Amino acid sequence: MVSQAQAVSCLAIGWIVIAGSIVMRGAASSAEVRFTEVIRNSGITFENASSPDMRYIVERMGGGVAPFDFDNDGLLDIYFLNSHSVEAALAGKPRPHAALYRNRMALD
Repeated sequence: MVSQAQAVSCLAIGWIVIAGSIVMRGAASSAEVRFTEVIRNSGITFENASSPDMRYIVERMGGGVAPFDFDNDGLLDIYFLNSHSVEAALAGKPRPHAALYRNRMALD
């Protein structure tokens, strides 16, 4: 199982990559690129659930993330997918939740 600290680190890296690509697109002529830590203030609390054993190929594929404009407002929203273990599925345990985080930041 991935710890909450590992999940937050992964999410932070994801947001940094997204923010960096936006900054790079808008600052092609600038020589300096700056990244800002935003995960603590973003409200993202998603935790990836995965199988520690990974005995089957479906368990190796894990969760994922998809940044896209869900509400067509010109801002990237982010959708996190979760994985499920074969043992949990066979035991009838509920599938871990996916999560959609809508970007509500105002554009300058």
